[in-house]
Amino acid sequence: DKLFKLKFKVYNDDYLNKAREKKQGIMFLCGHFTCVEIIAQLLSDDYDYNFIYRPHENLYIDNLIVKGRQRFGHKAIRRDDIRAMLTCLKNSGSMINLLDQDMGPNSSDFVPFFGVQTATLSSILYKIAKRSDAQIIPAMFYREADGEYTLKFYKPLVFDNNLTEEKK
Repeated sequence: DKLFKLKFKVYNDDYLNKAREKKQGIMFLCGHFTCVEIIAQLLSDDYDYNFIYRPHENLYIDNLIVKGRQRFGHKAIRRDDIRAMLTCLKNSGSMINLLDQDMGPNSSDFVPFFGVQTATLSSILYKIAKRSDAQIIPAMFYREADGEYTLKFYKPLVFDNNLTEEKK
């Protein structure tokens, strides 16, 4: 398979290992780029991911998306299935969250993005992480000019305990 012949580098995976040692779930926060799909497949031998996804209106297309993501053993969790997300994280699982997903006005925050109010998943992810005792680890996946892929993990986010559960 051509995919596994690609070159890639991983940086700062010690953040993942520390969370796994503590038996904590991991929520990866990353941008919505095609290479997130590629990186997850490249690392499928070492890491198990669950993808959070928005079901497609066309059931045929939706089935293709889900089967493609599950091809290497990953699971696809519907973006509205909070119970499945909590179960995954409470069982020390990990899931990839694409920050630009619109989960509706009660679960998304809308912030200016190039002058346009755009949905982002800040408050709902905090609530899920808090309820499941999961680590939130930002990640960046990208392709270098030479064709090599890079995956960088960043220090887990730490939230102020004074944050409220209510949206302002």
